[in-house]
Amino acid sequence: MTDDLQVSNSIAGFIRFIKRNKKTLFLFVSIGVASIIFFQKFKKPYYTTEAICSSGISEYERMEQVQEMSQRTAVDLINLIDINAQNKDYNQLSELLSVDLEVANAIRKIEAEQLYQQDMDEKYYALNKFSIKLTTYDKDLLKEIQIGLENYINENEFIKKYHQTYLKCNEDLIKDIDLEIRDLKDNRSQGIKQNYNLSSYSILSGKNRSLSNEIISLSHMREELITKSKNLNSLTFVQPFIKINKAENDILIWSILASIISFSLGSIFCYFREIE
Repeated sequence: MTDDLQVSNSIAGFIRFIKRNKKTLFLFVSIGVASIIFFQKFKKPYYTTEAICSSGISEYERMEQVQEMSQRTAVDLINLIDINAQNKDYNQLSELLSVDLEVANAIRKIEAEQLYQQDMDEKYYALNKFSIKLTTYDKDLLKEIQIGLENYINENEFIKKYHQTYLKCNEDLIKDIDLEIRDLKDNRSQGIKQNYNLSSYSILSGKNRSLSNEIISLSHMREELITKSKNLNSLTFVQPFIKINKAENDILIWSILASIISFSLGSIFCYFREIE
């Protein structure tokens, strides 16, 4: 009972304190909010957008990786250049992206993140895609920044070497498959079976649609290799950066924060003024 009475007295005393100093407190809060509005009005506007990307770097390395790591190299490389953006080292950023200094100056923040999807069991699994969140000072330079990111990944010496090797190996493998298919067709035309299942039936079978015909199986493998060689790039923009026209506006959040800080400072000022 005594504790409740003390709390009530404290609240009543605080309310009386505010009433006595309401003009001063209002002045402090007004100055704080006005300062934020003034700052937001004249600060450099910036825009936030996002793109969805995919990378075939892990495929180039031909490494057996857990699914969550398939996009890891590209994600890490893009997050690495955000260090230059945060440090405002635009000369280095311009060199890394192979873009004009004006384009590099437009980058405020850039961040890549692995994408996940939830299944029926409410478990999350990694997709073979990731997102890039970009904050820029110039909404008209999105295409140039996108090209710069492609340059940055594609011109990386480590990635370039693996990509070239990957394409050469695929090319050699496709040639071997073509030779094998030709030999199988020759054997079939001659009616010779050399321990191969040359049946022209049962092309796709089983739960996993496994290929039982040798020629069809090899053709399927060849088409997969051709598709990957043509389309599996070091960095592909599945969805380019979305065009935006409205600048980010933090005035509400900052105004609330400024009001709280100004009110606190005003209360301290009024308290010391009263005890003098």
